[in-house]
Amino acid sequence: MSSRLTSWKEIAEYLGKGVRTVQRYEQLGLPVRRPDAKKCGIVIALTDEIDAWLSETWAFRDNLESKTPEVSSELAVVQHHLAEHGRRVQEGNRLLTETQMLTASLRSRLSELQEALVKFRELQAAVASEPVATLSQAAD
Repeated sequence: MSSRLTSWKEIAEYLGKGVRTVQRYEQLGLPVRRPDAKKCGIVIALTDEIDAWLSETWAFRDNLESKTPEVSSELAVVQHHLAEHGRRVQEGNRLLTETQMLTASLRSRLSELQEALVKFRELQAAVASEPVATLSQAAD
């Protein structure tokens, strides 16, 4: 014999859940009636219908859970690949940053070497243009 539940509180107590949880169950198909045909207001539910809904809903979940090891195994593989991908992305970012720093350092040193080469050539030209006698006098 089906009992009539006439409030969210009674339905929640019957299911052993909180009122908000039971209200969310309505979106999942929990069989409740609204005499005023409004979203808010009075609700009525029959325990036989709730029991049938629970049997169908949990039977569906049990069926899914029987496939869980297979799905879990595939999920674990996907999670492993995602984690590996994340590590590779982090390593790639680290290498990119290191490459950018080394490139900046090389550019700076190249600029210093170019300046030193210009000074060396100026000195070389100055030495080449001085007379030999002046150089020998400087040695004395």
